[in-house]
Amino acid sequence: MYAQLDRHLKTAIVDQDASVSSAALVSALQISSSNPDMVNRWANEIQTVMKSSSSSMIQYHALAVLYKLRQQDALAISKLVSQNYQSLRSPFAHTLLIRYSSRVLHEENNPEGQRSADILKYLDNCLVYKSEMITLEAAKVLCSLEYLTPKQLTPPLTGFVVLIFFVMSFFLLMLFRSPPISLILPQKCV
Repeated sequence: MYAQLDRHLKTAIVDQDASVSSAALVSALQISSSNPDMVNRWANEIQTVMKSSSSSMIQYHALAVLYKLRQQDALAISKLVSQNYQSLRSPFAHTLLIRYSSRVLHEENNPEGQRSADILKYLDNCLVYKSEMITLEAAKVLCSLEYLTPKQLTPPLTGFVVLIFFVMSFFLLMLFRSPPISLILPQKCV
């Protein structure tokens, strides 16, 4: 039974239809907790579909499956982050990758290393990204790093300026928003 399931899910992962591929990746995510060896054999297909797909959910699910397969190995997680931060187009996958890079930075605890410098540069680039959820997630990670010196924090300051404008625009939105509906409609309608 596992052989047939293995074959069908392996072909479904690389299917041209995005919903079929995404469903197969979610199934792989669920199967990986009970049978990680079977899902491990699909790593090449998962990596291929993550790099080649234009669907945001496929990239998100593929990244989640690859992380779940490698979550016990810190070096493998570090490679996963460094190999994929330039090729992702999905904001959901970027958010997930930012969380994984946070784990790498917290475990490595060495801001002088080349890998940490690359991840910090990636996080700085995420601060000026066009998606607000990526900007906020990157800012959260940068603010949670306790070991950064002022010298290392200087390059991300340009991103923090963008973040300050982002927060100020939210406050302006809240300040000039329309009044609540109960103030506009008569009491009988509310």
